[in-house]
Order: sequence, then structure tokens, then C-alpha cells
Amino acid sequence: GALRRALQRAAASTELQADPVYRSDLTEVLALSPKERAALYLAEIEGYRFHEIGPMLGCSEVSARKSASRARAHLRLSLATEDPR
Repeated sequence: GALRRALQRAAASTELQADPVYRSDLTEVLALSPKERAALYLAEIEGYRFHEIGPMLGCSEVSARKSASRARAHLRLSLATEDPR
């Protein structure tokens, strides 16, 4: 059930279009790959451990951990280089 809900949320989030006038953190999250977004969501929001996330995403624990780590790095970089409005 958790995997299905996470995949539905990830798929639905790619259908959203951010308002180009208002730049929010959602824009950066939508720029992540679906796997990175799902790994980050499952770890940070749902509280799953990476040994649980790996099988949910069809990958190893290490791969799930790397996906979440890459997502955090991408978010840090995009938020640090964002020009304030």
C-alpha cells in the first residue's frame, strides 16, 4: 500500500505545473528524478529505512540511499543558487 501511494504521489507530482511567476520549493522537488523524489519522500516524510525503501523502488538498499542523497544534494544546490525575489 505504501509503495502504491508513494508511486501515485510521485506520478501526480510530475503532472503539476508550477506557476512561473511564483517560484517555490516545489519547483526544485519536481525537477528531481522520480526515483530520487520517491526515495527522499519515503525516507524523510514516511520515515521508512533504506533497507525497506530499496525493495519498494525495485533496487538495493545502497541504491535507494544514493538516490535520496543525490536528491538532497540537488535540492541544496538549487536552493543555494536560487536568486532571491
